[in-house]
Amino acid sequence: DNVKEDGVYEDSDIEKINYSNYYANDIYEVNQYISETPTGAMDAIERALRGQTVGFFSPTGSGKTHTFADICKDDNIKVLVILPLQSNVEQFVKDFPWFWGAWGKKSINKIMKKKATKVVMTWNKAAQLAKNKDIDLNEYIIIA
Repeated sequence: DNVKEDGVYEDSDIEKINYSNYYANDIYEVNQYISETPTGAMDAIERALRGQTVGFFSPTGSGKTHTFADICKDDNIKVLVILPLQSNVEQFVKDFPWFWGAWGKKSINKIMKKKATKVVMTWNKAAQLAKNKDIDLNEYIIIA
């Protein structure tokens, strides 16, 4: 509401617009911790496959996504990885060639219709996927 037609903010106190559904004031109860060992990551994946919501927190660059991607080689595990930048997705596909990559002009809907079980994509592709009601994501572990 505070943005003029030319994109300039009317209120100089506004620093940024939060487009996500995350609010810093939300409180999430954590009732079980996962070990930092490789078996801890496997435990998290097994719990996710049983339908539990799992949060995995670690500093940037510590290897969270790569750890899970490596563990998820099993064809029975369906995984969607959402990364912020096209260059991140391209590098991820080079590092983990068993993943389909969706960025730029590549169609996420075509990839998903091929029954891909391992997909890495940019945020905008995830938004396109979320709008497609023909694709059921209930069986996928989603890593963002």
